[in-house]
Amino acid sequence: MAGETHFVVKSALDLEVGNEVVIGVSESDILRGAFLVYILPLLGMFLFAMLIDVVLAPASEAIKLVAGAAGFLLILGWVRARHKRATGDAFSACHRAAQIPNSHDHIGKTSITFPH
Repeated sequence: MAGETHFVVKSALDLEVGNEVVIGVSESDILRGAFLVYILPLLGMFLFAMLIDVVLAPASEAIKLVAGAAGFLLILGWVRARHKRATGDAFSACHRAAQIPNSHDHIGKTSITFPH
């Protein structure tokens, strides 16, 4: 069906193949995720470029660009490692969300298939 997203996840709940569940994501989780994925790497980029400019004054533009890219990648790598450590795998967040009853914070219609 158009507009639907399908996931396959493990669940301790008494669900059957074809059951539809509502996945709720709180606004604070969305904002925290956006901050970690978008803002922190940009801050890392700017801070590393400024730090190199102060330490190696006057630093060339090329060195500042490399330092900024390194800061961006370093913080992005930290965010990715933090995510892997927190979730263990890509589907665990969906698994936890499937266990939240009566959540109404969803967009569209999502079906989750639970294997036997």
